[in-house]
Amino acid sequence: MAKFAASQGHKTAFIMYDQGNDYVRGLAEFFEAAFVEGGGTIVGKESYISTDTDFSAILTKVAESKAEVLFLPDYYPIVNLVGAQAKDKGVTAVMMGGDGWDSADLDVAAADGGFYSNHYDPGDTRPIVQQWLVAYGAEYKDDQGNPKVPDALATLAYDATNLLLAAIEKAGVDDPAKVKDALASINVEGVSGTITFDEFHNPIKSAAVIGVSDGKKEYIGTVNP
Repeated sequence: MAKFAASQGHKTAFIMYDQGNDYVRGLAEFFEAAFVEGGGTIVGKESYISTDTDFSAILTKVAESKAEVLFLPDYYPIVNLVGAQAKDKGVTAVMMGGDGWDSADLDVAAADGGFYSNHYDPGDTRPIVQQWLVAYGAEYKDDQGNPKVPDALATLAYDATNLLLAAIEKAGVDDPAKVKDALASINVEGVSGTITFDEFHNPIKSAAVIGVSDGKKEYIGTVNP
C-alpha cells in the first residue's frame, strides 16, 4: 500500500493503529518503513485500543497534519467508525488499509474514497483468476442456485494446495523434507499472484488494490513486490 500511495503521488501520511493488535501494528510498521524508503514522510502516528469508539482527538491531529494519506490497517468495524468520524470532521486524507477491510460488513459510505489491499479480487482479468471463478462457482451455489464468488480465504486455500502439489511434482516424491526444499525454490503463478518464498519462507507475491467509491468496491489494479 505504501508503493500504491506513492504511485498516486502522495508524499505525506498519518498512521493510526491498534497498539494491542500484532497484525495491525505490524502492517503499520511495514507501511511506515516502505513509505519512507519510497521518499514519503510520516507526518503523524497515533495509537488507540480496540475498545475505543471515539477517534475525534486523533482525527483532529490528522486534519492538522494535512496528511495526504491516512493509513488505517485495522479490521472493518474500526474502519467503519473512523471513516464515518473522519468524514464528519472534514478530514481530506485518503484512507488506506489492508485486508482487514475485506468484509461484506464494510461501511462503503464511511470508507468512500479509500483503498485497501487484498490477496486477490474477482475483477482481476488474468485467465487464472477467471478460471478459478468459474470452477468455484460450478461447485458452490447460493440459496438461489447462483454461483458463489470465492473470497480471499478460499483463494488462499486453493493457492496453497496448488503450491503443495507443484512442490511434490518438482521433488518427484512426497517425502516431506524434499517437498520442503522444493517449496523453498518454487515459482508458481497462483490466483493471488506469482508466488516465491524468501529465506525465511515467507511468501513473496502481489497484492490486489480495491477502491471504495459510490457504494461499490472495485478492483483498481495489482501492485507487485
